[in-house]
Amino acid sequence: MISYAQLVAVSACLARIEVPSAISRPWLTQDVRDAEAFHATRRVVNATRSLRHGQEYRPRSALSFKRLWCGYLAGFLCGRIDMNELAKKLLRPVTRRAPAFVKQWWKVKPIDLKLHIASGHPGIDRYLAESYQRVRGMSSRFAAAICGHLIQRQTALGIDGELVEIGTFEGRFFIAMALGLAAGERALGIDRFDWPDPGVEDRFLANCAAQGISSDRYVSWKADSREITAGELRKKLRERPVRFVHIDSHHSRECLTNDLDLVNPVLHRHGIICLDDMLHPGYPMMVVAVFDYFACHPELHLLCVIDREDIAAAPKFLICRHDSRALYEQDLLKAFSRFHYVINADMETYFALVLTPRPRLDDIG
Repeated sequence: MISYAQLVAVSACLARIEVPSAISRPWLTQDVRDAEAFHATRRVVNATRSLRHGQEYRPRSALSFKRLWCGYLAGFLCGRIDMNELAKKLLRPVTRRAPAFVKQWWKVKPIDLKLHIASGHPGIDRYLAESYQRVRGMSSRFAAAICGHLIQRQTALGIDGELVEIGTFEGRFFIAMALGLAAGERALGIDRFDWPDPGVEDRFLANCAAQGISSDRYVSWKADSREITAGELRKKLRERPVRFVHIDSHHSRECLTNDLDLVNPVLHRHGIICLDDMLHPGYPMMVVAVFDYFACHPELHLLCVIDREDIAAAPKFLICRHDSRALYEQDLLKAFSRFHYVINADMETYFALVLTPRPRLDDIG
């Protein structure tokens, strides 16, 4: 916790204004000092709300504007305001709507609040930067960039095949995959398309069209994966192997095991299976199905754990055959080294990569 004296010193330096020191007001308790900072912060929040709702906000002077900023800073330093809230609720609205003289005074520039991660594929990265969050869904942008990179890596290695997603919803992750298709390939999206309403398939098709994916490059298959036979799947795949599959269907052990049994026989020998919502606190038993499947299929290994962005954008497992790990492991390390959790995932007989948005190790002395 920062002291009140330190808070006053930082605020005074930033605002170039005189403020009473803690020594000159020894009668104030710490609670009162924190309350003062909080109320100063609230004044800035009110000003920010007016900006967000399109109302013009004009501080009486640049000095008063800077005082408001110092109030917000005080709230942050006192632990009253989260850093993300600081950025989202103040910086972005102000940079868009602040008067010209304020921008000149502070030299305010728009900031990018998104995590700086890219797949390396121009089409995928454009979609991730401009439209990914506009398409409803819960798969993380962080995971989509890594998977997009792997799809591009497969193309560079000459690994040819179809792309499949089981549990397409409105197409957020599917579109990122489909934008990485090579010539002659198609993407297959499988979903019951009945949740949350019957219009979900129309929204899926509209989203694909809006992102420039032509109807001849993908197939929308309205079906329950538990009722699909191996023959029906091979027919939809044009008897071609699957090089990348994303499984995000019904979150139960029975359904996940069924989906793995469905795609494993048609998987390219260097193909990748991506499993969504692994280690999700809402579905703790899902991972049991994965390790049971590993026990029955020892040729499959965990390649990488893609860590969560938050409670909704949950972790993913990347799985491939053990003799294919070398094709991807070092490439992932090279491309995403700053996201590497160096301890990795201990699988008892080997270690799998862990990529996380904010890798760190606890300092325990």
